[in-house]
Amino acid sequence: MDEITLPGMILQPIIENSVNYGIRNIDWQGVITLNIYEKNKSICIEINDNGVGISKEELHKIMTSSFSEHDSEKDSNGVGLGNAINRLKLYYDSEDLFEIFSEGENEGTTIWITLPQS
Repeated sequence: MDEITLPGMILQPIIENSVNYGIRNIDWQGVITLNIYEKNKSICIEINDNGVGISKEELHKIMTSSFSEHDSEKDSNGVGLGNAINRLKLYYDSEDLFEIFSEGENEGTTIWITLPQS
């Protein structure tokens, strides 16, 4: 695997969201996994949690970065994540770097970051 440069403070808000919004208040043992691997000439970063999941509406807000001022005032899920997504898009000049998947309530969340190798 070749070396790859990643802007600072990209993984921190993702892992923090997994803790704060995914597993913090669940009634079962929370697990967060981080996998990094090479696939199709890209570096893939995968973060999984077995927490509460994310609604389709919230996923849409995060992926489109459509947060209102009211959302940021209440420390809404995804504000830091939305900033990380936007920074990745700017850094790599690409829109297709980040995916979030959740089956819904209590089904956990998976985040994929796919970075082109130099």
